[in-house]
Amino acid sequence: MKYNNLLTLSVSLLIVAILSTVSCESTKSKTDLSSYNFMSLDGERVKFEDYKGKYTLLSFTFTRCPSLCPMIHKELIKLRNEFNDEINIVSINVDPANDTPESLKKYMAANNFDWDLLIGDVKEIEKVMNIMLERPDRKLSSPHSHLPNLYLMNKNFDYIDKYFPEPVEVGNLIDKLNSLDL
Repeated sequence: MKYNNLLTLSVSLLIVAILSTVSCESTKSKTDLSSYNFMSLDGERVKFEDYKGKYTLLSFTFTRCPSLCPMIHKELIKLRNEFNDEINIVSINVDPANDTPESLKKYMAANNFDWDLLIGDVKEIEKVMNIMLERPDRKLSSPHSHLPNLYLMNKNFDYIDKYFPEPVEVGNLIDKLNSLDL
């Protein structure tokens, strides 16, 4: 009798633990970024909720980046050409100390980048980076410590997945986007 009660209790605790884990994992994928405010290069307040209604690719960048940002930009151009206005493409500048709105406008125009580039203070940038990493402690100690991925957000601007900016992973991202109801 005692064995059956102990077994029943153990199984019950295991089920509760599994359900709690599943519940936590499903909320991890839901990312409420709508409360963060950034500015456009024209000085207008932009809220992430403004991007709801379409799938969005989110990236982090800065103009002096020697390696990953050019890779990211190359892939964003490919994705813009593939999907045009069916998706949002949004980059967040991670070097507010050196990249001014004026220098960023020139940079975007000189490279024919056709997507939104947002600016904000370091604290706001860190909050968004930490949501993408699901870690509350990541600091933007230098622009080089930014996140090097393309982040896919659903139509509610909830984080879905990340893709490294190299051809195979971007191919997987294109396949994923093609499978979605854009």
